[in-house]
Amino acid sequence: MKKLIKPLRIILPVSLVLTFITAAVLLFTPFGYPAVKAATYDFGFFDFRFSYTADNVMTVLSHYNGDRTAELTRFYVIDFILAFFAAVFCVTLPMTFYSKNDKHYLLFRASAFSGLMAFIFNVIENILLLRIVNVMPYFSEGDADLASGITSLKWVFIGIWLLTTLLFIITTVISDNKKARGRQR
Repeated sequence: MKKLIKPLRIILPVSLVLTFITAAVLLFTPFGYPAVKAATYDFGFFDFRFSYTADNVMTVLSHYNGDRTAELTRFYVIDFILAFFAAVFCVTLPMTFYSKNDKHYLLFRASAFSGLMAFIFNVIENILLLRIVNVMPYFSEGDADLASGITSLKWVFIGIWLLTTLLFIITTVISDNKKARGRQR
């Protein structure tokens, strides 16, 4: 595992920077979240909610027609890119700490796995929402309910990732400090 440290020193900060840049493009550019929020009369975006109903989907998407659908498609494409960079970060962060101290294997696995699962559910969510956008107004309530459920699972795994990563980092730092104190004696 020690051979992994050098590539991680490069991958981790690069993935973090690319995640922030992509998030900034998604959130602050005129064709990103501000356009979606304005077009949806402040409902915002499905990705940012824990869950939503088929009626929410119908109401929000009824404001999109013609070229406006292209805005939504562009938003999802950028979200795919953001999800990829965030997934790389979410997996390499625990790997970086694990490569320094190979204790707490279960927390490492839970952290890396939950980051990967959040990415997978985000991709599935985006695919479902893109499908709904492209067949609008002929989508089924089942599609909207499934997309909402997948969105909820994505947020659950993001929460698990945050919790397990924080616990993993704290326990790794504490055990490293104990090891350093033991050597000083």
